Amino acid sequence: MEDFLEGFTGKNQAAFCSTTALSTGHTVGGSGGKPGLWTGFRRRPVGLRIAVLVLCIAVVGLSVWGTTAGIRTLTGVRTESGTDSSGLALQEPDGAGNVSLQEYTQGYLNITMGIPEGYTETESGSGAFMSADGASTLQVGFYDKSAGFPVYTLSDVEKNAEKYVRYYIGLLESTDITERKITGRGYRKIGTLNAYLIQFAATEGGGSTMEFLAAFIECPNGFGCYNLIGSYPQGDEAAEAEIFAAMDSFRSSGPAGTIYRRFYDERLPFQFIYWEDEGEVKFNPINENRLAISNSNISMEIHCQPLNEIQDKEAWLDAAKEEMEGVSGFELRRGRWQSESGGIDWTIDGYTITEDGQTVYVDAYAGASDGFVFLILVAAEKENNLFDGLLLDVTSTIRPVK
Repeated sequence: MEDFLEGFTGKNQAAFCSTTALSTGHTVGGSGGKPGLWTGFRRRPVGLRIAVLVLCIAVVGLSVWGTTAGIRTLTGVRTESGTDSSGLALQEPDGAGNVSLQEYTQGYLNITMGIPEGYTETESGSGAFMSADGASTLQVGFYDKSAGFPVYTLSDVEKNAEKYVRYYIGLLESTDITERKITGRGYRKIGTLNAYLIQFAATEGGGSTMEFLAAFIECPNGFGCYNLIGSYPQGDEAAEAEIFAAMDSFRSSGPAGTIYRRFYDERLPFQFIYWEDEGEVKFNPINENRLAISNSNISMEIHCQPLNEIQDKEAWLDAAKEEMEGVSGFELRRGRWQSESGGIDWTIDGYTITEDGQTVYVDAYAGASDGFVFLILVAAEKENNLFDGLLLDVTSTIRPVK
């Protein structure tokens, strides 16, 4: 806490002025010899700067619950091959090697592949193709977090296969789907790349059934994966072979284009995906467990501890509340509530802090995932700004670095 206060007031600047390159391309530190937190908030109203101090008070006060997690280094994106634990083997058709393909290149995704002869793109640049008879489709894209879970390795797809199928079926225009089921799933090589495949079927009220093949293919972005989805009428073996042939022809020539980036710093045990807006989001790692983030609307701190060193997330929130109750102008804004985001069940407290007639709104989020507990504190001058897209990105994609 003393280090933070000294940095905030401009004293002992040397402790805060290191500049560290992040994998996202951003740097940590301030300008003109000032520390990052100082330059980020000195120009802001006093109320918001006080809120940042409150965030620090709460987090430092909570450190009694456990020791630091230590520094971790990411050695590469983990991939897997072979069968999964579902017991549903992939079902591959005969004749895929005899399918005639037309070359397709997508510069934004940095991919090339073959599209079955007779398939046409529904709209130029869409990456969505339809067979001549309109019965079969093929979509080419990139998956990051749209189905309610982020992907950092293919094991994330395996763990959320059912969730993905529910999401995808929900996107279909038909509202009369009476049954859906996964018929096959597992790991597989596509060229030199690892992939995870999900085969599933959906039946409409009239009795017709469509079958689907979703392929999630590793990419060099450090998050997300290429995503191919094919559909065809049940029993149409020729169409099934066409979809498999197209999938097997897939090749990547570099990172995929995407509006998102992955935050990762080797000193911190967590990562997340956020919308890229160069020059607006500032990251300031504080120690091996804490990260300060800010943009034009909000200030945040993320704190992370192993689950075996924390009683539970509610106890952590109770400790934060106890610390904040000692701050002048503190009031509880509303009772504790729950929210699900990105597969994590968050428990949230809301506060206000008033000083010299200015009110700052503060929310404290606590959630657990994969053996770690996260505490996210967010402050804003307007209550509506607490729901900034940056916070939503963090709460929906934060995960431990494996």
